[in-house]
Amino acid sequence: MSWQRVYQRKMHGCVYFFVAGVFGFIGLIFLLFFPIIGVLCLLGAVGVPLLIRYLFTSFNIVCTQEGFTVSTQSKRAGSKQEQYTWGEVTGTDYDEFHSRGTGSNPSTTTGYFAVQTTRGQAFRVDQKISKFADLINVFNHMTPQLPYIWEQQGGFSVSIGAVSTHRAAYRKAPRPETPPETPGEPQPQS
Repeated sequence: MSWQRVYQRKMHGCVYFFVAGVFGFIGLIFLLFFPIIGVLCLLGAVGVPLLIRYLFTSFNIVCTQEGFTVSTQSKRAGSKQEQYTWGEVTGTDYDEFHSRGTGSNPSTTTGYFAVQTTRGQAFRVDQKISKFADLINVFNHMTPQLPYIWEQQGGFSVSIGAVSTHRAAYRKAPRPETPPETPGEPQPQS
């Protein structure tokens, strides 16, 4: 029985309109009082969304029983597609980046998942990719050659003034001798 899972990270058009709207609104306000700054902001309303589109890279990861395919596309670097078998995976990694909040802006934590293969790093994606937890779960199940898995943890972070403590969303754990079968999950290749 064959299965396929697709994970994507694409920039939506509403982001471009939002950025253009913000720059355009600020440009119109400044145009009344400081014309030079206003004109620069109006030019930014056109230029910044185009720059974002040029620099942004969209990811498409397709996992199947045989392996996975990583497709990337950007205006700057063009399109690239690589295919890997599950046996090529030599390691996986989960890490987090914490940005400290200031004033009314809360601190944020962004999780990243990376896969190393015999050919180097296959990909490194952040938690904004679709079905991030499922992606990690699929790699846990389909790479029995690795001596560890990534377990999701519960809990929360606490920050009081300058003192803060953080609990990562995933922790590296030894691979169980006989992993439990989870209904609907892909089974490791034999």
